[in-house]
Amino acid sequence: MIELLTGKFKFIRKIGKGGMAEIYLAIDRDTGEQVAIKLLHPDKKDSYADKKRFLHEINLTKKVDSPYVVKIHDWEWNDEIQYIVMDYIEGETLKSYIQSKSRLNVDEVVDFSKQLSLGFEAIHKAGIVHRDVKSTNIIITSHGQVKIIDFGIAISDESERLTKTDNIIASPQYIAPELINMEKATAKSDIYSLGIIVFEMLTGDVPFKGNDAYKTVLQHQNSNIPHVNKVFDNIPQALANIVIKATAKNPSKRYPNMYSMYEDLSNCLSNSRAFEPILVLADKPKTSFMQKVNSKWTLFFIIALIIAVLVSIIVILSLKAF
Repeated sequence: MIELLTGKFKFIRKIGKGGMAEIYLAIDRDTGEQVAIKLLHPDKKDSYADKKRFLHEINLTKKVDSPYVVKIHDWEWNDEIQYIVMDYIEGETLKSYIQSKSRLNVDEVVDFSKQLSLGFEAIHKAGIVHRDVKSTNIIITSHGQVKIIDFGIAISDESERLTKTDNIIASPQYIAPELINMEKATAKSDIYSLGIIVFEMLTGDVPFKGNDAYKTVLQHQNSNIPHVNKVFDNIPQALANIVIKATAKNPSKRYPNMYSMYEDLSNCLSNSRAFEPILVLADKPKTSFMQKVNSKWTLFFIIALIIAVLVSIIVILSLKAF
């Protein structure tokens, strides 16, 4: 299939691949610019669902105008070839960047987080929820700029859900608790995931990693995220509070939008916030019925109630006997 495009592009090398497409670094012969070409796998071209997903990504990405979001230049879908031409972003994923440094310093975390919050604000203003915010979907350029990529499972107000309604669509290590309950994804779901990324940058790892995906998502639902400045004590409390607020279990307690998070990030290292107290949201994880029963006082109450009922029955039967 590459042969069909060699008149327009000079292909350099393959730079990525996934279940649906391969990505190549190429040079546009007309402009001389480097571009990234996302080429659909040949065995996917006759699949209506894959065509919808492919065109869906194009239409969503074209709506967003931000220096922090990858741009699309051209695309084509016909019987012979299906591809997208995008900005070529020279850099590495945020995930690999973090791994190469073990963890990032506070100034760098705040810088990247501010860029990301502005990028996602632009995405949300276009009426889009990304839904797959994770460190592998973010590129860090050689100049320290972030670029948000991969809109493959993003949704807009007008878009259809492209997956079965009984599936959880998100990455388990970054998923917002409400999505586990099949609630509607909103901008606040992306805010939660960005909070997880801030935690990851500060500590070098995500807060929850279960033995499998199911156990990981349950931790997001039922376990409190560790305080970052208890993991590493040199993290300012004001910045730790941003993680606490962004990752609140209850969406109503998170930032109202990404720009509010950006504003908080913009002054979290100022002297005026040096002695900021820990943010307390009284955000308790949900407990199951059995967890409530396991409480010794609850169990005592239930036993006492059962005894009282039994005594009442005995008394009533005794009275009837007379």
